This record gives sequence, structure tokens and C-alpha cells, in this order.
Amino acid sequence: MKHKFLNFVVVLLCSMIFALSVQAAEYGDITISENGMEEEPQLDYVTDMAGLLSDDEWQELELQAREIAKTHNFGVYIITVDDYREYTDGDMHDACGELYQGYSLGLGEGKDGLLLLLSMDDRDYRVYTYGDF
Repeated sequence: MKHKFLNFVVVLLCSMIFALSVQAAEYGDITISENGMEEEPQLDYVTDMAGLLSDDEWQELELQAREIAKTHNFGVYIITVDDYREYTDGDMHDACGELYQGYSLGLGEGKDGLLLLLSMDDRDYRVYTYGDF
């Protein structure tokens, strides 16, 4: 089961790479907030709160996500949770927004990025995009 999950995530991540056919830009993890202060993302690119990934699997996905971010100046995040309802009173889209903005995810001035949220309680997932990119 874990092997199928990892294959699914890798295929989805590879699909995102192909979807991001833009020119390479300089990498920058730090963005400037509205009050002029620097904000650094507060999570890794891959955050496995549900404990689905081995250390090797996590490291492989993290390196791939970092490479995408470096190449395209576009944050690609994967978050696994036990139940998305722990993060919002709304639906999965609302949980994605809460996590994305709450942890200052995204790159560049527009905080551009994509979040794949996997909720294990109901085996649901959502792809959430943010920014003008």
C-alpha cells in the first residue's frame, strides 16, 4: 500500500514538473510580507504529518520538490495529514488555504506555489494553487 502511495505521489510530482514549462528563474525561499518584513516558509516542501513515508521516501520527494522550486521559482508542497478537519471548519479547499497561508508557503512576491494535500481519514486529496504564476 505504501509503495502504491509513493508511486502515486511521484507520478503526480512528475506531472507537475511537465506542467511547469516556464523559463528557469533564480531560487528564493524568502518573500516580503505586506509590512515589509521577510517571511520564510515554515514547512519543508514535503511534510508528512500522517507518517506515511519512510525517511528515504521523504528525502527523495523533498529533493524533487526543491529542484522544481529552484528551477521554476514556484513552490511545490506535499502535506499529508490524518484528517483535514483538524485544520479548518470548512472543506478540503479551505484546509489547503489555511495551511498554505498559515505556514507562509510559496515563493516570490506573489508567494506562487502548488500544494497537494492528502487526508488519510477519508482518503481524499486536493491540489491547491496560489499566486499569479
